[in-house]
This record gives sequence, structure tokens and C-alpha cells, in this order.
Amino acid sequence: MAVARDPLAGGPAALGLARGSRLRALRRTPAAGGQDIVRFQQTVAGLPVLGAQLVTTVGADRVL
Repeated sequence: MAVARDPLAGGPAALGLARGSRLRALRRTPAAGGQDIVRFQQTVAGLPVLGAQLVTTVGADRVL
């Protein structure tokens, strides 16, 4: 799900997440005006971190 990965190219460290963390795209939901709502799950060593999800809106121009 590459729709919102480019704006997050700085990776987890750019968001202040722990070293070794990854963001895994869970789902993309189309919204009004050509936008998408994208939900990510933080993982460490491949395991999901409980309560650690990121939800963002990506515009039609693919910018957060």
C-alpha cells in the first residue's frame, strides 16, 4: 500500500518512534474529495505494538 509511504519517507525515527520500529500499512479507506484515510500499525521485531497505530489523511495530490 504505497499511497502514503512517500510522505512518511523519513521513517519511524522521523516520528519519534523507537529504534527498530517499523510502520506497517493496515488499510486504506477512500474518503470524500479524492482523499484516503490510511491506518498504520507500529511493529518492533515484526510484532505489533499494542495501542500504537497511526491514522492519517492523504489528499488527492498524495500529500499528508
